Amino acid sequence: MKRLLITLSLSLLAVTAVVLWRGWPHLFPSSEVSDLYRRYEHNDHIRATEIHDFQINDTLAVETVLLQASSDSAWCALLLDFGTPEELIEMYKTDKDFFVREDANAITLFYIDNVDIKKFLPSTNPDSRLVIASHRNRTLCFFMTEKNNIKETIELFEIKKLKK
Repeated sequence: MKRLLITLSLSLLAVTAVVLWRGWPHLFPSSEVSDLYRRYEHNDHIRATEIHDFQINDTLAVETVLLQASSDSAWCALLLDFGTPEELIEMYKTDKDFFVREDANAITLFYIDNVDIKKFLPSTNPDSRLVIASHRNRTLCFFMTEKNNIKETIELFEIKKLKK
């Protein structure tokens, strides 16, 4: 009887170890997310979402992180985190309608350094990541790709969607 109990316990332990090993990313998704997502995942004023294989068009999917501020003050703090000049934030605070109306002013497109989010880079730099900001929705969407042709495609498709 003792031998049977030990065998069953060891078998159960082995099965549990295999299930945890295989299911770890599904049970604990934070283990396979970007540093950008981790930075904001527990912020009460920013909703962070990481989307794996975000579909841009019929043939293109990329890793994406979406940050959405819950208030104007959280939005301004988020913009400051990403190196937005304080003068621009003051303009947003004093004339919000200019930024959120139904035209191109509601969208800002820029490129940040993959490592230093306060550093702006040219789109052609392989370390740059495309960011599309929607002032109306208080969102920053990061497209995690270094390939220039993919960045250009994303710009075209996503800006069309946001302007609708």
